[in-house]
Amino acid sequence: MRESSVGLSGWRVGLLALGWLIGTPAAQAGPAEEMRAAGFALVDEGAGVLDQRTGLVWARCVQGMQWNGRQCSGQATPLAQEVAMRQAAALQKGQTQGPAWRLPHVADLRRLSNRLSKEPQLQPLLFPQAPRGLYWTDSRVVGESQVNPYNYGNIEQGRTQDNAVQLRFLHAWTVDPLSTAEPREEPKRATHWVRLVRPMP
Repeated sequence: MRESSVGLSGWRVGLLALGWLIGTPAAQAGPAEEMRAAGFALVDEGAGVLDQRTGLVWARCVQGMQWNGRQCSGQATPLAQEVAMRQAAALQKGQTQGPAWRLPHVADLRRLSNRLSKEPQLQPLLFPQAPRGLYWTDSRVVGESQVNPYNYGNIEQGRTQDNAVQLRFLHAWTVDPLSTAEPREEPKRATHWVRLVRPMP
């Protein structure tokens, strides 16, 4: 009698476990299906991530790293914005065909950030070994409102009405693509991560 009770109990546990597994997203869809459902696809033999909603292809690895067929290898290298722009231009010159790689616009990175925030399980799959932090855009700071000399942010950055015009050409926007935080103004000489992007041919 005890054996039949144990057997029945074990059978119930197994059935519940099976039901839980079937009900989990991982059991219902594999990584490829999850990517497709979210509107992403791997291209360039896995070295690029196509956002099918925007038509943009993102480099799967940040500058300093390379896709080796399985993951991003090498050492991620934070760069000043000017250096990052030069590297993108050098890649463009070396291309024989297809759209050129470039630094993303603020809007590009913000859209990616919003998409990834809704699909957090895809972040390490789409962009393995991605360092956290700020990433450069090619968007410089172009708008300057009347400078408030008592605003702490202006004081901290040394901004006055006299140098506001100069500062807007010395600063550019950065975005953390794995965060929903707003774009951040940074001096162009500061070093941040770089992930290049290009339009799909």
